[in-house]
Amino acid sequence: MKLDALVFDAYGTLFDVHSVTRRCETFWPGKGAALSAAWRAKQLEYTWQRSLMQCYAPFSQVTREALEYSCAALGVRFDASLMDEYLKLALFPEVKASLARLKGKKAILSNGSPDLLDD
Repeated sequence: MKLDALVFDAYGTLFDVHSVTRRCETFWPGKGAALSAAWRAKQLEYTWQRSLMQCYAPFSQVTREALEYSCAALGVRFDASLMDEYLKLALFPEVKASLARLKGKKAILSNGSPDLLDD
């Protein structure tokens, strides 16, 4: 069977969404991992809820709202500059080599909004 294209999800498959943990730690020592976990869980929850309600919002907005909620839930001050971390998420270590070995066209299929994915 010949494959014409391979399609990958961006967040959690190619990009490590928890690579923000280190940056969260610099803002709130001892709470970085908890904030990263809460942020991602709320981000997914908001995405699913909006989808079910047919109430679209760009993924960047959902991501910001999830961060705001998670900061409040953990009792830490919201810092909008942390949103910049989603513009430079780390790739999982095996991604570059794996994609280089795979033949054919490659594409990303994501619910991420262009303002987060373009770079």
